[in-house]
Amino acid sequence: MKRGMVGDKLAPGLRPALTRPRRKFNWRRFLAFLAVLYFVVMGGRALVSIVVVERQIQATEQALKLAKAQQAAYQQEIAYRQTDAYVEKVAREVLGMVKPGEVPYITVAPSSQQSTEP
Repeated sequence: MKRGMVGDKLAPGLRPALTRPRRKFNWRRFLAFLAVLYFVVMGGRALVSIVVVERQIQATEQALKLAKAQQAAYQQEIAYRQTDAYVEKVAREVLGMVKPGEVPYITVAPSSQQSTEP
């Protein structure tokens, strides 16, 4: 006879070792679990979307800073090109102009091959 057995029946408060009482399926717990799972998944997606948008904002702000720096440089260039000093420099160097009373001269770079004709 097995331990805990009284005749063919179990002693009160004891169950057979291999059998468990069958639980009734709890629909409320199952639906609550599904709801929590749904919100976790959707919240994760929303979080990923937020991170992506924040990175795009940072990249756009960086591009804006660069564009503002370039704009400032272009504004300085425009201001410089509107000065009399720049106009005179271009007139002398590019156009070859001189002021009245000045004598223009041109320097020639020495050539690497000298002609040796008699």
